[in-house]
Amino acid sequence: MKKIVLLCQQIGCPFELSPARYQLLDELLERNYEVYVLFPGYIPNKTMRDKIDCFVNTEEMSEREIRNRIRQISPASVIAFTYEDARILYQLPLLMKNTNFYYYNLEIYTWAYEKRAHRAGICGFLEGMLTYIANKTKEIRYVKNTKLFVIQDELRKKVSQKHFIRHKHTMLIPNSYVFDKDNLCGEEANGVCYSGGLYSVWTGMLSDGIEKVSRTPITFAGWGSVSFSKKISKMPNMKVVFQQLLPDEYDAFLKQYAVGLICYSEIEDDNVNFIGMASGKYFKYLSLGQPVIAMHCLGMEKDIKRYGLGIVIDDVSKLDEAYEQIISNYRYYRDNVRRVYREKYDYKKVIRPFLEYLEKQENDK
Repeated sequence: MKKIVLLCQQIGCPFELSPARYQLLDELLERNYEVYVLFPGYIPNKTMRDKIDCFVNTEEMSEREIRNRIRQISPASVIAFTYEDARILYQLPLLMKNTNFYYYNLEIYTWAYEKRAHRAGICGFLEGMLTYIANKTKEIRYVKNTKLFVIQDELRKKVSQKHFIRHKHTMLIPNSYVFDKDNLCGEEANGVCYSGGLYSVWTGMLSDGIEKVSRTPITFAGWGSVSFSKKISKMPNMKVVFQQLLPDEYDAFLKQYAVGLICYSEIEDDNVNFIGMASGKYFKYLSLGQPVIAMHCLGMEKDIKRYGLGIVIDDVSKLDEAYEQIISNYRYYRDNVRRVYREKYDYKKVIRPFLEYLEKQENDK
């Protein structure tokens, strides 16, 4: 049984809420890998936790201690997901010649990240810039010595290159979910749901004109703070639900709704502006058979229009009209979503080339 390490050090991202990580875990276990998950904290989902062959809580470990732990494991492969992982691993490909390293990138690391994280003023700017340069240098060095780079689509591949990350062997894998025909929303589903982070970075563009949406029942569900909550409180057709659910509970909640709402606000960060096929909420809605209403979602709008997966709007005031159009032709949109998702986005299909590449590289050792 070959050992494989999943290094998951992304700040503020619970393992059980990251489909790319926990679904990859399932696929690796099906292929009889011995999976080591290195994660800072605790995984509350017992079913998910019990699947892992070896869990290492890195919360109190230094970067050096994490590297030493990986060397002790001596795995056949190591997979990094974000710059936090790459920053730790950047030296190891040169030291562990019998181990294959991969960068399954889920977040494009940009200067805007450090700009937000550091205080205002010249001192904060300089501190943030130095941190960014140090981290980006390590990320570049790590990628240079990996076997394969994974990104979600051509758009994000170009954006990643703009931010100095490129690889001659690059694979495109959307951030999707497994298709389950027994886990689809039913005929009784009604209304629109926006789910996920409720911070202005995601929902800000909905603020201007939301008071004009009077006929569509909308639920904003997730965590954070809604920047336009005062407007929502005056609207009888809208409500906010603060929650952070585990995968099965999340599916059950979302299946109450007929349509999923997606919006990404225009900010300085290219990682958000060009979200494309990295959008977890987009694929979560589609995986449940829900058509979508999308606003400012570069990288997914083309497919929504081409395959009839929902309606793209350029202003929130058009939401009523979009919802009514979908509901009046619901079977058409629903059937398109189910067919296209099963054929094009089902995680079990899209992940297969990566797993085959992984196994081939190990067999060639």
